[in-house]
Amino acid sequence: MSAFHQTYRIEARSVFDSLVKNQETTYAAYSHHLSRACWHGSRIVLRQTSLEAEGIFDFIIELHRACNGRWDDFLNLGIGQEELNTWLDFAGMFLSSLGNYFGDGDRKVIPDISEDTLHKLGSISPGANEKLKNILHPMLSAQPAIMGYLDDNCQSSYYLGTEQVTRAEIDAIKKIMHANKVAPENTRLRKYTCDTSSVFEKRYIFEILQASAEKDPEPQLLGYIRIGNHCPSRIFLKRGDYAAEMANISAEITEARKYATTEEQKTALSHLIESFNTGKYQAFRSAQEIWVKDKAPLVEHCMGFLFGYRDPYGARAEWQGAVGIAHSEETTKTRQLVCRIPEIMRTFPWAIPNDNDGKGPFEPSEPDLPHFTIIHR
Repeated sequence: MSAFHQTYRIEARSVFDSLVKNQETTYAAYSHHLSRACWHGSRIVLRQTSLEAEGIFDFIIELHRACNGRWDDFLNLGIGQEELNTWLDFAGMFLSSLGNYFGDGDRKVIPDISEDTLHKLGSISPGANEKLKNILHPMLSAQPAIMGYLDDNCQSSYYLGTEQVTRAEIDAIKKIMHANKVAPENTRLRKYTCDTSSVFEKRYIFEILQASAEKDPEPQLLGYIRIGNHCPSRIFLKRGDYAAEMANISAEITEARKYATTEEQKTALSHLIESFNTGKYQAFRSAQEIWVKDKAPLVEHCMGFLFGYRDPYGARAEWQGAVGIAHSEETTKTRQLVCRIPEIMRTFPWAIPNDNDGKGPFEPSEPDLPHFTIIHR
């Protein structure tokens, strides 16, 4: 990575302040706690991206803390301006994506600077130097280059352990999970070898790591799988993946619920709290079913393990979180345009003056106008 990228400042204060200005202090507190809940999931995203991503994040934050945001201080450590710009460009892209795999195909992005320059960056503080030691090699290594099933060229943080997980094993475990009503979206899978007295055969153990604030004293045995002529493997469910983050997220949602203004908001948030505390994904689905019924709220939100884009199997989902605040002026302007849809339809090439009130044969007689709100997040 060498080309510089433009960095933009997202202006959100004016929209947030409008909640207080318009005496919507309840919504201000509501959006504040929901935003904090979303942010508490950031380390989940980092761990889902790569093994080194969280360490790179901590290194960037420590550099900023050590120089107090005065990045030009690094020029006094023997770092050239172009090298500093290259690092800041990488750091900006990393923070915007929360990881070092992004772009087309989620390819690995490596900072185009030398190890010597990185050591000079780390010399700003003992903390930065110590954090650099843990990430230097994996951050600069060209491999694994992309996300995918684990091999020399690919890596996936959804499949952990000392042994490579095969597609056949994932298929078999999926059936066990389905039989036990365990959804895959908020899970990861760990495979390792258990101790055996035989040197001629391996026995594997699979742990389904389920994201939840709660932890069980012992993993729950769900069943066994047998692939080919291999020995049967035990499948365990282990709750408490990302436990600290899930607990913080639940705590903030609990605070946000105190300021919810509709029953739909209160019920949806209650389901989210249950899901994030217990790991039960059905509670999350129930939250989504209620959430869509809350029409055009002043503060909108969406968070959870939503889409399985980065899982090579396509089942396990990454954490995503966003909070939006309605912009009343932009919403009013756009709604005025929407109300003119019947009038605009009469200008289409297929419109006929005396057919269907001038809208022609291809348009509905009563257009279904969308219900929407312009939000800033």
